[in-house]
Order: sequence, then structure tokens, then C-alpha cells
Amino acid sequence: MTHGQTFTPEEVKQWVEASCAAQGVPVKVSDAMVVRRVGMLLGAGSDAVGRADAGRAQAAPAARTPRADRPAHRTGAL
Repeated sequence: MTHGQTFTPEEVKQWVEASCAAQGVPVKVSDAMVVRRVGMLLGAGSDAVGRADAGRAQAAPAARTPRADRPAHRTGAL
């Protein structure tokens, strides 16, 4: 992978599906308690629960660090 490489939405979708399958987790989660727990793990904190923006995932600093096994951040609209 080269620095600045971009991926199509279909490539990202395929990567997410393959990654989730390899880890044995679903691609989409609809259980409200699971979503809330994941939000807390990503730094939303308990004070965000119930706020209008609580559903927006915010990645922790380590999650924003580029890794070779993860698609690079795509610039532009998906």
C-alpha cells in the first residue's frame, strides 16, 4: 500500500465485510446496548448518552492512526 492511496466505496465495503467475518462480528449492529458500549469504548463517555450527538461515533486517537492492514482515509465524498 502506498501513502495516500484511496479506495472505492466498494473496496472499503469488501474490506469491512472480510474483516468482520474474520473476527466473527456482524457488519452492522442494531442492539442499542451494544451501540452504547461501543460508543463509550470510542470515547463518547457516559455523559454523551442521551444527547443528540451521542449516536455519532468518535474514534479514539489510536484508532485514527493509519495502519497498513486498514484502508487509508479517503479524501472526498464516499
